[in-house]
Amino acid sequence: MFRETCSQPLLPDSVTVNVLTDGFRIQIFSTKDLEKAVAIKQIAIEQLESLNVKAYLDFDSPYYKIRIGDFLNQENAENSIGFIRSLGYPSAWIVPAKVWTNPE
Repeated sequence: MFRETCSQPLLPDSVTVNVLTDGFRIQIFSTKDLEKAVAIKQIAIEQLESLNVKAYLDFDSPYYKIRIGDFLNQENAENSIGFIRSLGYPSAWIVPAKVWTNPE
């Protein structure tokens, strides 16, 4: 009888897995104009660069949506929305989304 054993972990301790899961993002902008969406995303990236927060451009026909962050729970998103609004996005709101568990 052949029996395989594995004494080594599949991933070293220093490797962090990054997978998509249910969570929340903060939507800051929506438009039908791709160029405008790209421009707003770039501004958001520059504003958030020092915080290591990601900005995403999602397409949900016919709208391009700019969304911020990878929040695993709504409470974390709620803790951040005031700051996002203070950056010049007063109508920002929290939306359910697939988010990264360990965004790089």
